[in-house]
Amino acid sequence: MIAVDTNVPARFYCHDAADPEARRQHLMGMAHVTVERWEAVKDAIDLHRGGVDFADALHCTTSSGCEALVSLDKHLARISGKAGSPLPVKLPS
Repeated sequence: MIAVDTNVPARFYCHDAADPEARRQHLMGMAHVTVERWEAVKDAIDLHRGGVDFADALHCTTSSGCEALVSLDKHLARISGKAGSPLPVKLPS
């Protein structure tokens, strides 16, 4: 498996590089790009639209076997539930 940070390639191959939504749609629509766990990615996109950073949203949607996600990010802990995260995000105690 090869994981690629989609931020850099999308800037060069997308007609609207300033729009992250357009970049994601463009990359996922390319014939040679395979998206694993499509449902988790789709749910992460929905969380991102709700204000959660896309990388954090992927952590929330791909960690379904966990009780919670612990993060130092206070914004993430506050907004994730409002955005509909399936996984509670907690600050360390």
